[in-house]
Amino acid sequence: MRKQILMAWCCLLVFLPGGLPIHGDHEVSRMIIGRLAATKVAISADGTRQYTWGPADIDPCTLIPRSKAETILGPLKQSPHPGGTAIDGTACMYVARTAVLSVGVLSTMAFESRKCDPWNVAIEDLGVDAYAVPLSGGDLQLFVRTDQSAMMMTLTTERAVPDKIRQRMVTDLAVMALRRLPS
Repeated sequence: MRKQILMAWCCLLVFLPGGLPIHGDHEVSRMIIGRLAATKVAISADGTRQYTWGPADIDPCTLIPRSKAETILGPLKQSPHPGGTAIDGTACMYVARTAVLSVGVLSTMAFESRKCDPWNVAIEDLGVDAYAVPLSGGDLQLFVRTDQSAMMMTLTTERAVPDKIRQRMVTDLAVMALRRLPS
């Protein structure tokens, strides 16, 4: 428990004033919420990476077309519909015979806050930043961000599906969704 509290505290320090570099290429603004300070940073280089408390204004059901989802998950039992989880945003459910996918749009701050968990696995060459979270029973969560937005995918399959196949499925779905997510 102490280790988890320490990890959360270290992650929080990254977002507090003083924990952020303040140079000519960084724009830092603060918002006071009660006694807590929230910090928004925009780093400009080739692109602008934004840290925001609000998720992108996009319907998560539009990120992966039904036909594309069916090529990976198999035939869907129903059309993609609102449901699932996205921490602080909205999510969409894709329900197939042997798999359930939840695709959620979340704030970039929610993405960053979960990034510090010690059991996360960094994913290379996917979005601007990405990490996977193995869940009990072999389920998998994938968090991906662009410069301006972030998404979360949770894939539940039969236990017989090997981990490598499950990882490939969710990665392929994330690549499709990234094409429609604000960059």
